[in-house]
Amino acid sequence: MYSSKSILVLCAGNSSRSQMAEGYLRFFNEGFGAYYSAGLESHGVHPLTIEVMAEDNIDISHHLSKTYHLFEGNQLNYLITVCDAVRDQIPAGLSFERHVHFSIPDPAVFEGDESEKLQYFREVREIVKQEILRFIGQELLPKDQLAFP
Repeated sequence: MYSSKSILVLCAGNSSRSQMAEGYLRFFNEGFGAYYSAGLESHGVHPLTIEVMAEDNIDISHHLSKTYHLFEGNQLNYLITVCDAVRDQIPAGLSFERHVHFSIPDPAVFEGDESEKLQYFREVREIVKQEILRFIGQELLPKDQLAFP
């Protein structure tokens, strides 16, 4: 069984990458921890983020964009940063046991027509999914549960 942990995924605006990561944490590990996402600022959940996650059968349409202030003073097991800008600007008010960083491109700043933007969001979604699955396997799944020790 997975271990129960509190995890905050932090990004710049809490509109895409961190929302995707929270969605995958909840989907793959629901019931075994508390999973949140936040940003240094709140930019709203990007509509294409909701769309591409729905394509993967994960409904994040109810997610809200939040700032890290909601989590100040809480003791977290993990802080996951998903953008390079935040990796070096972790707010002093966040308390966590372990920091994990994923360098994931921001799909919200991609420039192109609507079909190109949608495709780029899909590509980023797959990167996020792979990183979250790797994280779950390396950090949350007890070592005695692994098929290959």
